[in-house]
Amino acid sequence: MEKIIIKIKSGRKAKYNSNRAIKNLMHYITREKGTSDKVRHWGTRGLNHDIDKASAQFIKTQKLLRKNKNRRAYHIIVSFPIEFQDIDFVNTAADKVADYFGYDYQVVYGVHTNTKVLHFHLMINSVSYVTGLKFHKNKHELEKMKGDILTVINSIS
Repeated sequence: MEKIIIKIKSGRKAKYNSNRAIKNLMHYITREKGTSDKVRHWGTRGLNHDIDKASAQFIKTQKLLRKNKNRRAYHIIVSFPIEFQDIDFVNTAADKVADYFGYDYQVVYGVHTNTKVLHFHLMINSVSYVTGLKFHKNKHELEKMKGDILTVINSIS
């Protein structure tokens, strides 16, 4: 599929290095409180489907593994072309990308319809619940990760 934009949030605010920031991002992605009409589809991998419980699990994983410093989550936004309005495809794409990362990392995701462009947000724990290792990515690896996400999306038939 052409013109899919994948943005990995970066910078100081995107480190999500506090418990409050983690909870706020989860609530934003799922919009569970009050504005759920903007989120058509959401889910988790490796976490409870209740967002308050999920955020506690996410934080507890980091604390138990003593990896609750610096960047604690990755926030990825996948946007589709403005003319692409197949919500079922976007829901499936979000599920498949969450599955891809969910084998090793806790994931929260949500498909948003609050703009003209269909898009989904993905939040990945920076600590693997499988290996206990931190998810460190340099610029080259982040570009590869974008390519992996595109491959997953393009494999949907």
